[in-house]
Parts: sequence; C-alpha cells; structure tokens
Amino acid sequence: MSIAGLTYRHAFGFKSSVHNGVILLDEQNVLYPVGSNIAIYHTETKAQKFIPCQDATALAISPNHRYIAVAERNPRPAISIWDVSTLRKRKTLVPGPAPAAAAAAAAKQPDIGTMVFSADSKHFMVTTVGPDASVTIWNWEKAKVSAHLRVCHAPHEQSITSTSFNPADPSQVAVVGHGVLKVYRFQEGHLRPLVNFGRWAETKHFTAHFWAAADKLLLGTQQGHMMLVDTASGEIREDSAHTRTLGGDACAIATMLPYSKGFLVAGAGGLSMYEFLEEALYAANLNALGEAVGPVSATAAEGFVHSAISEGPLVMNGGVGALDAAAAATADDAIKLTHLSQPFHHGQITGMDVCVRKPLLATCGSDRSVRLWNFVDNTVELVKYFSEDPHSVAIHPSGLYLLVGFSDKLRFMSILLDDLRVFREFSIRGCREVQFSTGGQFFAAVHGNSIQVYSTWNFENLANLKGHNGKVRSLDWSKDDSHLVSAGMDGAVYEWSVADLVLGNIKRENEHVLKTCSYTAAVHQFESGHLFAVGSDKTLKEISEGQVIREIVAKDMVMTQIRFSHSGRMLVVG
Repeated sequence: MSIAGLTYRHAFGFKSSVHNGVILLDEQNVLYPVGSNIAIYHTETKAQKFIPCQDATALAISPNHRYIAVAERNPRPAISIWDVSTLRKRKTLVPGPAPAAAAAAAAKQPDIGTMVFSADSKHFMVTTVGPDASVTIWNWEKAKVSAHLRVCHAPHEQSITSTSFNPADPSQVAVVGHGVLKVYRFQEGHLRPLVNFGRWAETKHFTAHFWAAADKLLLGTQQGHMMLVDTASGEIREDSAHTRTLGGDACAIATMLPYSKGFLVAGAGGLSMYEFLEEALYAANLNALGEAVGPVSATAAEGFVHSAISEGPLVMNGGVGALDAAAAATADDAIKLTHLSQPFHHGQITGMDVCVRKPLLATCGSDRSVRLWNFVDNTVELVKYFSEDPHSVAIHPSGLYLLVGFSDKLRFMSILLDDLRVFREFSIRGCREVQFSTGGQFFAAVHGNSIQVYSTWNFENLANLKGHNGKVRSLDWSKDDSHLVSAGMDGAVYEWSVADLVLGNIKRENEHVLKTCSYTAAVHQFESGHLFAVGSDKTLKEISEGQVIREIVAKDMVMTQIRFSHSGRMLVVG
C-alpha cells in the first residue's frame, strides 16, 4: 500500500526579514520568501512553485535571470544556488574565513547579510553580519573562494547593508553600510582599496546605492540624504535630501533602483521617482507613493516594478510606459501602482480554522486583523481590523458565521459581503480555543480551565465541562458530534459524551492523565473511537479507554498540533 504524502499547494504570507526579499523573475513570476520556502508566484494564474530552505536570510538573482541564490541560517550559514528553469540545486557554498584560516575558524559562523552576482554571472559576492563583517568573492561554478577581506571593525549589529559589482568594470566592487563606504578592485585573488573617501563616510549610515556611471556611486542614507560621489577622487559631487513633499523633512531611504531615465527610491517616505537631467545630476522628486516601502526590484527589460510595503503586500506597476507617463505628469500626480497580491498578516498568526462547505480559511493574528482566504482562488476575500488582539477564531461549517475570541469577550459574527458584523457577545475572557461542532449546531469555548458549550441557534449555555486543572489547549468534536475531546497543560486528555447535550446528559466517558507531559492537541478517530494526542514529551500517543496502546517518539522535535483527514485514514502532525 502506498503511503500518502503532503506537498505544498499555496502559501499565504511574506517573510519581511529577508534581505532583498522580493525578486521579479520575469513579467509573470515573482519570487519571495514565505515560511520555510521561497515561493515563485505567477501573477496571472496565482499558482506557486516552491524552493525549500532553512530560515532564509537573503536572496539574490543573477543578471541573466538563470540562477537564484538563497542564504540560509540552519543548520549553519550556507548559500544554495538554484537553476530557475529546472528548480534544481546547482551548488552549495559555505562562507567563512580565507582558506588558510579555515581550520582555525570558530564553530559559530556569522549570518549572511547581502549577496550579489557580477554582471557576467560568473562571480558572486557575499557579506556577513556582525561587528566583524567580511566580504567574500566566489567563483561559484567552481565553488572556489576568489578573495576574502574583513571590512568592518565597528560594534554594529549589521554594518554592511548593500554591495554591488561595477557594471562597466566587473573588477570593481562597492561595499556600503553603517559607517562603511568602500570601493575595491578585485585583482589576483585580493581586494585592494581603490579610493579613500575620508572620515566623513564613517559618520554616515548608508542603506542603499547603485552605480550611476562607471566612476560614480549614488548613495542613500538612513538620515534621508542622496549623495553622488566620485569613485576616482573620493569627492562628493552632490548631496540633497530625499523628501516626501517639496521642502519637507528628509525621509529614511531603504532601497534605490535605477531605470533607463532615472531611479526609484523606496523607504519611509514611500516610493519616489527621480529623473536624470543634463543640467543637474538628478531632478527633484517627481512622484511619490506615500506609504512606507521596503525592497524594490525590476526586470532587466524594466517591464515591471514591484515592491514590498511595510505591512507585507506586494505591489506592481505596469512597465516603462507607465513610468514614463508618470514622470511626464505634474508633481501632484501619484505613481499608479496596482496590487500584485493580497495583503498578508504582518505578525504572528494566533488562530486558524477551515470551513467545511465553502473553500474558506479563517485566520486571526497579532496585527489585530481577522482574514478570510479563498484557498481555491488563492485570494483574500475579507480583512477586518479590530482595536484589540484576537486570540482564536472558528468558522461555521456553512461559512456564514464566525467566532472570534478577544481579551474581554467572545464575539459571534455574521460574515457579510465586505464586513464582519458582531451579532452576539459572550462574557468569556481571553478565549484561546473555540470550535464549532461538525454539524454546526453547537460550539465549545475554553474559559480558563473549563469548557463552555453553547447552542449556535439560540445561544443557550448547554453545559460547563470542568475537570482540567490547567489551561485547555485543544478541542475536537467527533464526526457525529456525540463526543468532545479536550487536552490541557495539566497533562489530561478527556473524552466527553455529549450525545444528549440538549437534555443536559453529559459525562466524562474516558480520561488519560500524564502529569509529566503538557498536552497541546488531541483528536478523536471516529471509526475506532481511539484518541490521539501530542505534547511536550515529543511523543504521539494512541489512547483507548484511558490507556496508551501505542507510541511514536520524535527524537528531535516537539509535536504541537494533530489532525485527521476527512476519511480518518491519514493523520497529520505538526
């Protein structure tokens, strides 16, 4: 008999902590990190492909768009280079000190900060994070270190923020960061300083840059200044403030991206467009999108521009034609951007539930929002923000009602076309577990160490189930709603008989207590009547009549969640 397997179908989310975390592969495909994967998202079909990774910290794409580099943190810092067309791993690079010092290297390696390919895609530059940040240049196809240099000696958490090869001269590289502005020439396996910019550079926090010409760098700073410097003489050619409005305060710069007629600046002031003029090195801000913006990227043909807004959604504007039209417009006109993807949660997801009769997934998070996702269309159908954090969520099997637990109350809501309307409130404080029954006629909510069961239709409190001495972490209704299973931090798993719930005939039918284990989830298998539970002891237990009849030990992980498939033949553990 073949064993069923699980494959990723779609992932909703965006991991904003990854450096250069949004990359446009072509006019239809965008690459970005989500969870423990790198997703390749098709903007028209909304389908995704996945590249597995372990805690990604940075991304890069070769100029010919044939290779993707993914920097990972676990189990130790390493770089995987993937072929875009086949999605197969080509090389694995492990950064570190120069080969002669490799044997004496410390056991803990610093994380990878930035990565960039050379213009011919043959060389690959990597920087590390930390007070002793270094630069390593690889001939990546041979997995050979071509040069290595320690750049920073300052006590900053991440001293280097941006690196690049000179497009006109691949032997020149630029490294900028917090108190760092260096231009090196790569020759005979060594990185040699090309120019001394003076002590003024040590006082600046450079966040972004690009090569404006073969001998000129345009720099952006955390203080909101744009500086054009000559890499031959080290002199500042121009210094101006980046502002959201004419004469306004300078806004911090996160990313700078050149295009044919000018460049884009993204940061605290939003997304702004600048144009190069003959009589000036760069013009005033022409257009602005007034939201905080993160990484920006474009295809080599400049077909699209996309960006990651601070809260997580991706946005796209359609092509050079639109950019040129925006540049020619008046200063009062805003850059026109259309959403590439729906907005995601920005923070921890605290609750989730799946509808039985509609393709809906309900989530709530620490961003104080409740969202309804359509997992067939791969879109978000409804987003509602609240004034306090929602802790738990449950969606009715019909897809028409929602239960959301808040710090002060449990709220029963009607799902409207574009809103969630509160219909009834229950005095259940800090409800972190709530579940509708399989048929939807009942719902159970955790109130401290007890469980309250209500009728969905008249909201009558039908039962208060007591017995747990610690927080209840899990609720599960049987397929026919005759049993309710609860698991708690006190090491107890209880099976409640609720077949005659309306008549008030409720009893605790089975119980299993193991005080050395804090249970986080337990489920009921309808065919056998057995219970399955997981907890802090890294063991999956099968329980019958209060006794453990089988155990499966996961040596290196703690299992926290467990669910049966609809057929009851496949058990999924997380």
